[in-house]
Amino acid sequence: MNLYAAPSLSDTRRAGFHARPSLVLFALALQTAAVLGQGAWPVVELKKDNLVVDRSVRIRIPSQLVIEDSDGNGVIQVKADGITITFEEGSVLRGGPPGRSPDEIRGVGLSIRGRTGVTIRGLHAQGFRLGIDAEHANGLIIDGADFSGMFRQRLKSTPEAEDASDWLQPHVNDDGHWARDYGACVRVRRSHNVTIRRSRGRESQNGILLEWVEDSRVYDNDFSFLSGWGLALWRSSDNLVSRNAFDFCVRGYSHGVYNRGQDSAGILMFEQCSRNRIVENSATHGGDGFFGFGGKEALGETKAPQGFDSKRKGNNDNLIVGNDFSDAVAHGLEMTFSFGNRIENNIMNRCGICGIWGGYSRDTLIVRNHFEQCGDAGYGLERGGVNIEHGQRDVILDNDFVQNRCGVHLWWDPDEAIARLPWGRRNGMQVADNVIARNRFRGDDVAIHLRHSESTTTLLANVFDGVTKELLLEASAPSKTPRALPTVKAAPYRAMGQSRPVGAHEDRKGREHIIVSTWGPWDGASPLLRRVSDEGSAQVWEVLGAKSSRVTFSGDAGVVFRRAGEGRWRVEAKTPGLHRFGFGIPDGPSVSGHLLSIAWRVACFPTPIDPREDEGSFRALAERAHAISVPVLDLPFGMQGPSALAAKGRPFAPGLPRDHFGTVADGVLRLAPGSYQLVVTSDDGVRVELGGERLVDDWTHHAPRTVVKAFQVDEDKPLPLHVEHFELDGFAVLRVTIRPTHAR
Repeated sequence: MNLYAAPSLSDTRRAGFHARPSLVLFALALQTAAVLGQGAWPVVELKKDNLVVDRSVRIRIPSQLVIEDSDGNGVIQVKADGITITFEEGSVLRGGPPGRSPDEIRGVGLSIRGRTGVTIRGLHAQGFRLGIDAEHANGLIIDGADFSGMFRQRLKSTPEAEDASDWLQPHVNDDGHWARDYGACVRVRRSHNVTIRRSRGRESQNGILLEWVEDSRVYDNDFSFLSGWGLALWRSSDNLVSRNAFDFCVRGYSHGVYNRGQDSAGILMFEQCSRNRIVENSATHGGDGFFGFGGKEALGETKAPQGFDSKRKGNNDNLIVGNDFSDAVAHGLEMTFSFGNRIENNIMNRCGICGIWGGYSRDTLIVRNHFEQCGDAGYGLERGGVNIEHGQRDVILDNDFVQNRCGVHLWWDPDEAIARLPWGRRNGMQVADNVIARNRFRGDDVAIHLRHSESTTTLLANVFDGVTKELLLEASAPSKTPRALPTVKAAPYRAMGQSRPVGAHEDRKGREHIIVSTWGPWDGASPLLRRVSDEGSAQVWEVLGAKSSRVTFSGDAGVVFRRAGEGRWRVEAKTPGLHRFGFGIPDGPSVSGHLLSIAWRVACFPTPIDPREDEGSFRALAERAHAISVPVLDLPFGMQGPSALAAKGRPFAPGLPRDHFGTVADGVLRLAPGSYQLVVTSDDGVRVELGGERLVDDWTHHAPRTVVKAFQVDEDKPLPLHVEHFELDGFAVLRVTIRPTHAR
């Protein structure tokens, strides 16, 4: 079998390919000619930036050669139609020297602009913001590419607390924001009849970005262990995505601490992507397995073309079948503000919030899927198998629900912001004409939960086995009118590709296998130094994936190291102050940092008043509160409030509420003269004074965020620290530390 053989015309038809036959025949003819003649192609040795290729060639790259894309237009530039570029075995296109910080990577490896019928084979690229950047490249084929060490953002979230600045912003991209700000292994824009196959990406933020791409095929690829998206589609329709691995595309996760996902996903589909076929892919352990949003233009939140009508606008009529979206941090599959999608025979097990989140979905068929143990990290009433608000004409049929927090949850709530938008006005806001039929519920806490759901919601022939509560109704009365059970035949489809990625991670079931470092998810094999706990004055680090267990240490006289179990080491400050340390694996990664030890006095107390409106009462409550001593101000309250910290040896006064509480803390610090940073993570409001000067004043209701404030110490003397914090509702955290200015 020829490694680079193209699919036959009959293969493309069986897979549901809708491109014009003349284009298909043209592409196949070009490939056939290329395969027969490649032995006679000239060999071009890459020596410097801006190599122009205008004929079919084989490219040789000298070993260890590094060529930076100094002008941002691509180290290699394709300037002809119908050509094939094959990279010789062992050739690696390197865009930067080893050791460059991933968030400082720039440039494009290979650029294609306005060229048709181009084939790229065997490209290995490292160290670029974009490995391949193609625009107006109809008929493009990318075959057997390998990308590693591409651009990645440094993640500021830690195992102890989330940093809101790590959230991605996928909702806008017409101006090329995704590629410019986040990078990718491959970006294809405004093209059709594109094939991307048998390619791979690691140590990168994003895998494949398709923007305004139609009638194309993505199959047999593996873009896993990325810190953003495995595959992201923007305004792209009529494409086949088949038998790819997009596993462990995740950020914003610390097992048992927070599970936000920060809009990472195995597969992302935004802004009116329709009639795509998502077939037999594996996208497990992602922020979401699949994340679809109808789009800001569809909703009317951004300026649309003249005459644009939001009626039935969204990601519509997509077929999502035979995929595995298990172990998602947030949702196995999210598809909102969209119509006519068919979600069939997928696996969504152990998802943190829910298997399917389908807010404002219309005419959605959810059939023969499996949901198991979903919702253990849900937020409020959004939890479990299928959760849909404001849904209409959705059919939930013949699914299996096993041991979920809730099997199916449908509801209406007053959402005036959406009701005012063109989408809400044109498509309606009511919950109407939904069907929940012939599903099997086994061991769920709640099988079916309806809230403010109109009487047109119909329940038919569902089976309950060992559920705690079969039906929970709030201001709802499901229809009792008998009607015929719907019959839905399996969707006709044919997968493309030889790989079978579904089930590849059977040995890593569970979100506890998601380990996110500063640069993204760990791949389970490469050496990693992972901080598993941080008490400020002490940290425990774990050595993962290293062939050698030998570890080297360094640090000042105030630091002590000791083994803390198999593969684990504890570094601790034995005297008050700010101390430096470092350690590493020979021929592997290394870390350095600082430990801060302060004798803090901390008190937590209920605040029935709003501290933003009555600071005097807040301080009066603080003065009467019981204080405890801690060596570090690191309070991951989470969703449970101060009671969550009792198990960690911080027993505040009993009976404190999970919401509406305050915290005050006082300590004294001595620092050597120099430049420092005060780092404060809070949810909600916080104020910090150092040496009598207020350095942080964020007395607001906000999500978790980190504020960094620089300050200077001119002489060695005691510096009093005073911290005030309040929590109104939801998630809560307070963490205050100090580091030298040069530390990150």
